[in-house]
Amino acid sequence: MPSLTSSLALVVTGIALTRMDACAILESEGFRCLSAESGDAAMVVLEVQGDLINLVFVDNQMPGQTDGPALARFVAERWPHIEVVIASAVPAHSDLNLPATASVTAKPFNEHLIHRHLRYMRRCQTAAPRRR
Repeated sequence: MPSLTSSLALVVTGIALTRMDACAILESEGFRCLSAESGDAAMVVLEVQGDLINLVFVDNQMPGQTDGPALARFVAERWPHIEVVIASAVPAHSDLNLPATASVTAKPFNEHLIHRHLRYMRRCQTAAPRRR
């Protein structure tokens, strides 16, 4: 799996300002960012650039038919190299039925929380790299 520090991220949320904030945080970590306003729009982006994307940062609940957990499952099936981070205000995550490539971070998120989550992901990636 490519390094998370030189990667392409896809930020998916229905709120434009939140997309901009999330992209700014990820760019400060060395990511280049794409964005989509819904899970349905993200699927279109993934069809074109899925092989280049290394991280999907997605809101748990979004407009359209595809929410965060559904997008995470779709990504895991088609692009198992992509890490998915779901931002959720729901404290219990066991009922989301997430694939192993997905993790959950608290919402509302902030720069410190995202940096900490990415550091944790990097440690996990270094400890047990996955194969494509």
